[in-house]
Amino acid sequence: MPSQNDIELALKSSQTTEEKVRACIAFVENARFNEPRRALERAEEALSWIGEREDLAKEKADLLFFKGDSLWRLSDYAPALECLQSALALYETLGDKRGVANALNDIGNVHSNVGDYSNARRFHQQSLAIRRELGDKQGVAKSLGNLGGVCLALADYSQALRYYQECLLMFEEIGDKRNVANALNLIGNAYCSLADYPSAMQRYQQSLDICQSIGDKRGTAHALLNVGNVYYNLANYDDALRYYRQSLEQYQEIGDKRSMASVLNNIGLVYEELSNHSESLRHYEESLAICRDIGDRSGVARALNNLGNARRELANYAEAIDCHQECIRICQDIGDKRSLVFATMNLALSQSNLGLRVEAEKGFRQALELADELGLKDIRYQILRHLAELCAQTGRYEEAYRTHVAFYEARQEVFNRETQEKLSQLQARFETEQARKQAELKQKEAEIFRLRNIELAQANEKMLSSIQYAFRIQSALLPSAEKIGGRLKEWFALYKPQAIVSGDFYWFYDYGEGYFVAVGDCTGHGVPGAFMSILAMSYLNQIVVEGGERNVAEILRRMDEMIRETLCQGETEFGLVDGAEMGLLRVEEGAMRYGGAGMPMYVGRVNGAQAEVKEVKGARRSVGGYGARRADFEEISVELTGEERAYLITDGYADMGDEKGRRFGRKRLKELLKEIASLPMSEQKRRLEKEMETYQKGAEQRDDVTIFGFVPKAR
Repeated sequence: MPSQNDIELALKSSQTTEEKVRACIAFVENARFNEPRRALERAEEALSWIGEREDLAKEKADLLFFKGDSLWRLSDYAPALECLQSALALYETLGDKRGVANALNDIGNVHSNVGDYSNARRFHQQSLAIRRELGDKQGVAKSLGNLGGVCLALADYSQALRYYQECLLMFEEIGDKRNVANALNLIGNAYCSLADYPSAMQRYQQSLDICQSIGDKRGTAHALLNVGNVYYNLANYDDALRYYRQSLEQYQEIGDKRSMASVLNNIGLVYEELSNHSESLRHYEESLAICRDIGDRSGVARALNNLGNARRELANYAEAIDCHQECIRICQDIGDKRSLVFATMNLALSQSNLGLRVEAEKGFRQALELADELGLKDIRYQILRHLAELCAQTGRYEEAYRTHVAFYEARQEVFNRETQEKLSQLQARFETEQARKQAELKQKEAEIFRLRNIELAQANEKMLSSIQYAFRIQSALLPSAEKIGGRLKEWFALYKPQAIVSGDFYWFYDYGEGYFVAVGDCTGHGVPGAFMSILAMSYLNQIVVEGGERNVAEILRRMDEMIRETLCQGETEFGLVDGAEMGLLRVEEGAMRYGGAGMPMYVGRVNGAQAEVKEVKGARRSVGGYGARRADFEEISVELTGEERAYLITDGYADMGDEKGRRFGRKRLKELLKEIASLPMSEQKRRLEKEMETYQKGAEQRDDVTIFGFVPKAR
């Protein structure tokens, strides 16, 4: 194949229009991969020379095809499709079946890029049929690879693997090492989507070995990038960065700016996971600048989406919304529906964080409708999860539950039905190949075994999914750091569930003239305790936030009544015995008003480096639960001088055991509070965590642990 320099010389020395057109075709055919903008300019120039000349119809068809291909690489999908369809019509008129197959293939690629997978599959299948008819084995293999990509996008992993395996066998048969390496990469991607990282890594390493042996820098860069992706998925961020940087160096050497931008995006994602926000943003912005420079609007949209997510993590919600809105405009303009789903979902997340819950819910529902239209099951269940969280945050618990059920069913459909189908189809595929490649039988059986392990792991994950989701709902109901920090300068919350979800909770409400702090320890831990904690927080909101009650004793009394009534306690033999120990504190006008239900409050008074800690006891009874109502709740006033530290603590910390099962105890806890009370709150939390870790010495945590400590404001 002539070099670009040779082609440039041929173009300059061309005398006739025919010679110039053919030299331009040679230039465009090569340049479209690394310099699509230059290729586009030359193609348009050559087309202007041809005009309506019928004797150059074949050259015109080729130029229209290469122009469409260049526009596709520049993410200009609508004009790309128009050019490719014109090329297709001309190839059909000329009876050029190879040209028809190539045009159909590129039209399929355009539809795939905009998320129109139904049409993408149809055009790739038409291209495949013609290539089979022509005996074009290389073309057949490429069509199989493209069909595999469509199936991968639709989370049909078994079918994707089948196409990729057939693609690999065909490239091996014709001895095309470069494309053998590419097919191995594609198979690795399918295994990576299945979270079968050992199998993915094996294919990527095989691809890397082949590319390095034949000096294929682009293939080497791609394999290194994929290895980095595996390490990223395994949260091994140091190795992920190492391979991403090696990949970036290779792409820089060959001048592939589009791929450079993609790697920079991935590096930004790693730094985001490492909470290195400055480096994360720098890499996203560098990727964005490259994409804008080369006119890669799809890359621009991707970088903007990541920038928006990073700024949301930094609580820069307005900037995040700007990024997502620009991303949406680009996706709509280029017709990229798949990316539009993600961008719409992420915009809704940022709007939700900013408190624009009506707009957020509208966005989630739009994203859900588009995901349903495109058949994107793997994205659909993510949107349902966020929508359920939003319903829970707005107090619509019944709707949150229904949406969570829909989320669970959608997720189950992706991870269970697809796994069963995948296993049966892979088994059939391997049995077909057994006669042809007997030597690979053990490897294939090992692959099936690994897939079965994946199925078992997913079955276990299914059992835990509801509990994990309950944790997300429970976490969403806990007060945010921003809400608490807006009123309290010095505070901490040590919150350690014994299981995934907790029977402990803490609650905060700022009503202007003062604020409330509550800590509760509900009956049991795990799922039963979590249900009770959600119920208790809901009642606090009803009584205090909606009802306006300010007397802590009255609040506890009404909570007791509501829990007993809800759980039919004392009415029938089927009534539940659940309740909650609770500490409730109101701070206002230089004093704290405390009400306790089986839970004391600890007050530290600091004098320089010394501190005195006193225990303030409430009523010796819970809210809810069986048993006699032994004492009324009372409101206890504690005057504030400005040197106080207040602590509401469930019994989990004092009840923790060492390796011999011996309790830590309240006395030791009180001494520890006395020792640390003069320290900054962040240091107090660190000391409490360290003491807990040291005392337990690897022993299992046997109860939920919650400590809420803060410096109340004096007059």
